[in-house]
Amino acid sequence: MNPFTIAKDIKNIEKMLKPALEKYIEGAGFAKSKEVEEIFRRVEELEKRMKTLEEKL
Repeated sequence: MNPFTIAKDIKNIEKMLKPALEKYIEGAGFAKSKEVEEIFRRVEELEKRMKTLEEKL
């Protein structure tokens, strides 16, 4: 595994899984919409941090 492509691979996996996960979580009633919004906000923050780390490499 190339350490420089791991972040890119993770991002691609997230793009595939995120819509299905959103639909499942909201449809199954496991989380309230506030909780889901907080999770997605946190994911966006982590993506920004990941991008800054990628730029430093």
